[in-house]
Amino acid sequence: TEACDWQGRNGCTSGTCVFDFGVGDGDLCLTADPRVANDVSLGEACQMTNLQALCNVVDGFAEGYCGPNGVCRPICESDTECTVAGETCRIFSSENSLGYCGPEPTHG
Repeated sequence: TEACDWQGRNGCTSGTCVFDFGVGDGDLCLTADPRVANDVSLGEACQMTNLQALCNVVDGFAEGYCGPNGVCRPICESDTECTVAGETCRIFSSENSLGYCGPEPTHG
């Protein structure tokens, strides 16, 4: 699998550059992968799967995450990047600073 640098904008020779979720794989180039919804833009519905899915592919970089309720949400590093009322930057893991703009989780 080809590596890329999502934050540094060093893309892929083929496929989509996706950010590291904090599981140790690093930023990777994915080609024809069910985790990348190339045709889904921010605010649009994502197909629900059992995989963490990415969306809003811009210039070869996944700029969105299919978050709660199957909606493509923007990637963020801080709450200031989230412009929808009631949404905060939901960081993926303590291993990195990236997350997605989304509502507080509800239980039940």
